[in-house]
Amino acid sequence: MKKIIVAFCLGIMFLSTVQAQLKVLYDGTVQVPARKFMLADWVNLKSEIGGCCGQIILYPDLDWYMQIGKDNFKVGSFLAHDMRAYHYYSWSDASLKTNLKRIENPIENLFKISGYIYNFVPEVYQHLPEKVQEQYAKPQYGFVAQQIAEVYPELVEKSEETGLLSVNYQAFIPLLLEAVKQQQKIADAQSLKIKELEKQLATKQDVQQSDSPKNLGGETISLTPGAMSSNADAQFAHAFLYQNTPNPFTENTEIRYFLPQNTGTALLCILDLQGAMKKQIPLNVKGTVSSVTLHGNNLVAGMYVYSLICDGQIVDTKRMILTK
Repeated sequence: MKKIIVAFCLGIMFLSTVQAQLKVLYDGTVQVPARKFMLADWVNLKSEIGGCCGQIILYPDLDWYMQIGKDNFKVGSFLAHDMRAYHYYSWSDASLKTNLKRIENPIENLFKISGYIYNFVPEVYQHLPEKVQEQYAKPQYGFVAQQIAEVYPELVEKSEETGLLSVNYQAFIPLLLEAVKQQQKIADAQSLKIKELEKQLATKQDVQQSDSPKNLGGETISLTPGAMSSNADAQFAHAFLYQNTPNPFTENTEIRYFLPQNTGTALLCILDLQGAMKKQIPLNVKGTVSSVTLHGNNLVAGMYVYSLICDGQIVDTKRMILTK
């Protein structure tokens, strides 16, 4: 009978050991099975009291790989005060994404958001160890979630437990990238316009409203009395119309233009000096310098004006000469 009882106890101990997922040794080492239910293959995880504030430390015995979760069994979320790593990767494979769209006009939205220097309220960190409190008491840099929610609500998440808002800071990387590219295209268009103006100054072209052909080549005029309204000037400050090349021309000439991303409709209108409309060309390329080619075979020789019109506002008007 005693033998039966001893055998039964040993069996229970064996099954309990086989089912165990963690083993804690006398020296504080925590062991986990490398492969399920294989007692001979354990991986050591060291645990000790230490760190920057005397907290519990858990680390792999070989000081390299330790993974929580895997592809088909991902961990939902981590809540932590600090996370540090040499590299951080996000799933970004094209096969995982749908409805891909280019980010349009990010500068306009980013101008609605402000960056701040701030301090956490003491309630955020007063329960932490003193050494950590020193870090949290320092000035911080970041955004205000409520402000982000007004512009990009999809980048803000509300905690069901606390009601506090958190921001997806990583999502600002593509926004800033596209904003820099948009700003560079505007700078390129401005540089091209400056070179054109410098060329006009170098050749001492006087801006006049005369109908004399010797004074009209390459000059800017207004189709309506008075200057452009201040509202139009502010709205299309980054819309540009360039002088056609070549000018004068006999067959074809190229007219370059630049439209901001937020432009609605844009037209290039060709008129004679009597104000008769000869041609209207819709302009659809925005955010970069583009051009249209005007063919002179359908026009009689003479002087013409061409205007860039954005959302019903005349942005700029120039003159060109067709010779045959």
